[in-house]
Amino acid sequence: RVIEIARDVVGDGPVPLLFAQPDFGRYTVFGHHFAAEDGVVHRLDRQPTMSTHPSTPMTESDLARHLSRQTTLPIDGIPFTRYTSSAAVMAALVDSPAAATVLDAADAAHLALVGRAIAALETPVFAVGSGGLSLAVATARPGRESPPPAATPARGPVLAVSGSWSTQTRRQMDAAADAGWLVETLPLDAADRDAAIARTITALGAGRSVAFRSDHLRLDDADPLHALARAGAHIVAAVLDAGAASRVIVCGGDTSSRITTLLGVRSLSIAANPVGNIVLLRAHADEPAVDGVELLLKGGQVGGVDLFDEVRRLGESEAGSR
Repeated sequence: RVIEIARDVVGDGPVPLLFAQPDFGRYTVFGHHFAAEDGVVHRLDRQPTMSTHPSTPMTESDLARHLSRQTTLPIDGIPFTRYTSSAAVMAALVDSPAAATVLDAADAAHLALVGRAIAALETPVFAVGSGGLSLAVATARPGRESPPPAATPARGPVLAVSGSWSTQTRRQMDAAADAGWLVETLPLDAADRDAAIARTITALGAGRSVAFRSDHLRLDDADPLHALARAGAHIVAAVLDAGAASRVIVCGGDTSSRITTLLGVRSLSIAANPVGNIVLLRAHADEPAVDGVELLLKGGQVGGVDLFDEVRRLGESEAGSR
């Protein structure tokens, strides 16, 4: 649907689709998408986490076919075997009879070539993709702005809420508990939530970071994501209103978008880029308690095992304490 809307706004020019992000273990080859987990690369429809995702289970690795189920617009692809030059890829995009075109990428060289091809298209260009698309375009047209800092000043204890059931988020929760965080199951029942909020504010006030996990939950709710996001947003809002934390981690891509919406976040800007695809964002909102809060919005599989405590320590001096 977003492609259909974009064509109404920017015209019917080529719409590049670049979902590969090799530095994150995401690859597209001959139009089929692959994703790594625990060091093993799986075809998308066989990837342990993505094939069983609670809201968007992936049953098809052919991206053009998968997207064609969601629109009547024609979708095609350009395989990497046709990447003889960026000019050739640009010409293939322009000459394609399809409304949108899936682009392969298996390494940084592919991204750079595709980025140059997209940058050479007549503007305005509407493209859809992952962080790989951002990297490809930025490589082709680097801006003059200074890179964001690696950290912002320390903010004290951190609150984390998770709607992700991924194996990596589970490991991150376990590591946070080992590092001394208070880790509890996300309370979905309003009757349990008030007590959990009180414990959270007390712990944060004592300098102890707190995380709420959902990977042990199995919901019968008709819209489990909404239930998880609603519970998470309620806790985050209460903590922010109490001034008990100003740096928050939200786990799960769908959960992140829903919670930021429920919190009334109007826009996000980059506050810091500690490493790779880990980006600390600053929230902009009309609500004073939310405006200026630092957010790490992460997909379930993003980040190393010790990510939570690394985010907590951002900006700390050598003498920083938990």
